[in-house]
Amino acid sequence: MMYNEENEEKEVNKFMSNRIFNYNDLADTAKVPQEIVVKLEEEARKEYPWDDMLMELHVLRAVSAYADDMKKAVAN
Repeated sequence: MMYNEENEEKEVNKFMSNRIFNYNDLADTAKVPQEIVVKLEEEARKEYPWDDMLMELHVLRAVSAYADDMKKAVAN
């Protein structure tokens, strides 16, 4: 398969549909920058390369904590 944006989008959507925890919706709602989400995914993947569910759970918790910290910072 040759690279093009359409193929890349299909692959991303395929990966996203296989997720156990939908942390991207939380990140979008909480306005967590995508760069932060990607960094969290990379770090969690290093820690849990053998377990997708555990990796995703840690990303979900990290995104949630980031969103909570941002709310607190805005409130103060």
